[in-house]
Amino acid sequence: GERNLLGLITQVEEGRYYLEDLTGQVPIDLAEAEVLSDGLIAENCVVLVEGEFRDDGVLHVGKIGNPPPEFRTDSIEAVGVLNSDIFGAISSVYELEKLQREELEGGVDGSFVILSDVHLDNDAVRAKMKMGNGGSDSSKP
Repeated sequence: GERNLLGLITQVEEGRYYLEDLTGQVPIDLAEAEVLSDGLIAENCVVLVEGEFRDDGVLHVGKIGNPPPEFRTDSIEAVGVLNSDIFGAISSVYELEKLQREELEGGVDGSFVILSDVHLDNDAVRAKMKMGNGGSDSSKP
């Protein structure tokens, strides 16, 4: 039947993609997928998909896109400050208070970009990186 899922695109086997979350992974077929967002859709990206499981056990994706962006403050308000430490980096209330002071001094409206498998020894990749850096300065979440 038809499903709407949130997960991470992974490649468990060479040439075969899966949608993965904390509960497991399912093989996906992206051949007929319509991309619904302007963001980057790539391996190791978190995506929303709409698709159908067929008899072959594969999720045939009809639509795929990035989750809607939200401001950090909205996220923390929804999950709570203590639950927002998904990496386990805050070992104590003292550390949390220290980080909050640093945020107030440095601002909370920053953003970050995570890149993986970027081949900086390739001239074409470096040229694309220069092009991509200019567009993010004025972006909002």
